[in-house]
Amino acid sequence: MHQFIAENDRFKSQKPRFAQYLVVLEKDLPESTRGFTDRLKASFVNGQCDFKVYHFKASEHYSKYAHTPDETDTPYAAAEQGLLKGIHDIGVLNGQFGIMPTSTIPAFHATGRRWVFLSPLLGNSDYYALPLPGDFKGWLEAIERPDFGRDGLRDWGDVEFYGSMKSGLGSKDSKTWGYTPEVIQRLSFANAICENLLAAVLLRSRLRRNSPDYHYHNQQALKETENFIEQLLNEYLSGFFGKEKELKPKSRLQELMRLDDSKYRSWLTRTAQEILYWTAATL
Repeated sequence: MHQFIAENDRFKSQKPRFAQYLVVLEKDLPESTRGFTDRLKASFVNGQCDFKVYHFKASEHYSKYAHTPDETDTPYAAAEQGLLKGIHDIGVLNGQFGIMPTSTIPAFHATGRRWVFLSPLLGNSDYYALPLPGDFKGWLEAIERPDFGRDGLRDWGDVEFYGSMKSGLGSKDSKTWGYTPEVIQRLSFANAICENLLAAVLLRSRLRRNSPDYHYHNQQALKETENFIEQLLNEYLSGFFGKEKELKPKSRLQELMRLDDSKYRSWLTRTAQEILYWTAATL
């Protein structure tokens, strides 16, 4: 995957560069690996435990998550640009190659009864097929270690391909019967698109929510959130539909939604209000 992205000039993220493959014996691992949250996958050769290591190089910002402000005069700018770059590149992967990142936030790693965006279409019970997307509990913890960073998209390996999509289908209550294989693939693909867009919105909300101005009654916060939503969706559409990389994405969103100016602005404002209302810190 890294070789593929290295040879493509459509992406906006600062891409990691392949260095080498290594096999490291357990006894030679640095002590810092003992504290990893996720268990390392080991193999055994001639009775010795070893680990396969993928070594790559990236900028110093690669490890900085897109929900963390920096210490500059514009503490949110770099992280928000990372989100916009990342969602643009997901659009490129989706629209140009049929490739779908499926673990942009930890919540999407879950394989049990996990939240699914298109639950009314993919639900298999009266309990699960709610008229609204569902309940996203503990959302701060659910986005703790995302694949969005200040450089853009961070993890290019956890992907699925259109035609063999499983995203949203592995949950305990997900419906995998009653649809043709073609429809199932489209539902899974559409579900993953929605979830990746939601992930970017939640990360931006976490980035800013500790600001005392982050409130749905604050007109500046409302306008900034409207602008971010519009930029985010236009970046995705630019990656998905664009014939070449657009440094400044074309405004495709309103035309795609087929809304006049009044209804479009009303939708944008209401969406921003809802996001601010539900994600602001409670006093």
